[in-house]
Amino acid sequence: GKPHTYPNALVELRRAGESTVLASGTVDSEGEIEFTKLEAGLYEIRATAPQHGGFSQIRSIDPGSNEIVAFLSRQLVP
Repeated sequence: GKPHTYPNALVELRRAGESTVLASGTVDSEGEIEFTKLEAGLYEIRATAPQHGGFSQIRSIDPGSNEIVAFLSRQLVP
């Protein structure tokens, strides 16, 4: 089956090693977000959602389409 999605997840994109957020937004009802017009290079992708652990990964982004799957663990105890 299809994995559970988190429509309120916030995704932020930064150049690897830098603190400035280049792009951000919340995922859609399918759990997806698209950032366009990115230069090729290393980027840090961060995702957070209410009552879930965070996701952070550094990835090489190439020209064209790049798909990144993020898994956010559920936090059962506040």
